[in-house]
Amino acid sequence: MNAVVANRIATVKAERVPCLDLSFCNLGSVPDEVFELDWLTELWLHCNQIQYLPASMQKLPHLENLDLSANRFVEFPRSVFSLPRLQNLAMASNQISSLPEDIARLQNLRSLDLDTNCITRIPDQIKGLQLLEELGLARNQIRVLPPGLVKLQNLRKLFLSGNQIESIPEFLTRLPQLACVYLHANQIRTKPDFAIPAGLRLAWAGNPCSEGSR
Repeated sequence: MNAVVANRIATVKAERVPCLDLSFCNLGSVPDEVFELDWLTELWLHCNQIQYLPASMQKLPHLENLDLSANRFVEFPRSVFSLPRLQNLAMASNQISSLPEDIARLQNLRSLDLDTNCITRIPDQIKGLQLLEELGLARNQIRVLPPGLVKLQNLRKLFLSGNQIESIPEFLTRLPQLACVYLHANQIRTKPDFAIPAGLRLAWAGNPCSEGSR
């Protein structure tokens, strides 16, 4: 553990600060000392070289915000399931190829950012994330959207640009809170043949058949 990391942890420990930022610290793993800070509500680990999260994550029961973007994860870290209060999880810019079938165990999640990974499909079980408001899956390898998405009644923003989606499913119009769906740079070849609610913005510029947005 380098001096910068040690000093930041020591400061948080001495002052019982609820947020710890260890971004850009060239970490290969989460330091064991972090798990002594059981009052943390926010942990920022953006832009390191972390490949896995240990079971010790359960020692952070108050954690609400966790940023693991721009690391080296190839699998979704199951240890996040031990965080009962987790509301915002950022894992953009990793190399994750799939999501666990029991993703709905993250029952309090409001925001899930998985942009710029290698995900090929969204499990239908994602419908269990009933409190989810923002879902980021841009720049992956997704072709089809599961019908279970229609169950996300609190979803407001859906980021799907840069995938391989070929059509816009009608069920997106039945999400009452949905305001924006970003579908730029996919493989959409036909315009929607259904009415789009006035409060919903569909943006699909950069597709084979594209007018930009409606």
